[in-house]
Amino acid sequence: MMLVLCVVLIFSTLVQTAMASNSLANEDYFQEEGSGSGAKYAYANSVITNLSISSAGKATCLASLTGYPGTTTKVEINMYLQQLKNGSWVNVNSWSKTFNSYSGTLEKTATVAKGYSYRVKASYYAYSGTKKENIVSYSGTKKY
Repeated sequence: MMLVLCVVLIFSTLVQTAMASNSLANEDYFQEEGSGSGAKYAYANSVITNLSISSAGKATCLASLTGYPGTTTKVEINMYLQQLKNGSWVNVNSWSKTFNSYSGTLEKTATVAKGYSYRVKASYYAYSGTKKENIVSYSGTKKY
């Protein structure tokens, strides 16, 4: 009876560990596809990359990075509105801004053409003095 109980306890522990690992993998993927905490980054606490498109074809593009006060000294954001054309992502608009702060948000609008899919690509640079790290993040894809 004790042997059966031990086997059941070991099995349930293995299942819980596997489920926790799967959950972490999903969080990592979500970070790359939109937003999330930056536990794997030295100078960025979180990034948000988002796209919304109104029924009139107005695309609102957002890229935001929050670093660590006292550690992150500068943020650069390069944001691209991309259109899926013939199977490839093509930049149709681009914007850049530098923030001499531990955080920065870049929000821009553009008019998009009907019949295509769109996404926002953001390339973030978070600095700590002369050291920097680069984070590339994508919004979800939106069809218009």
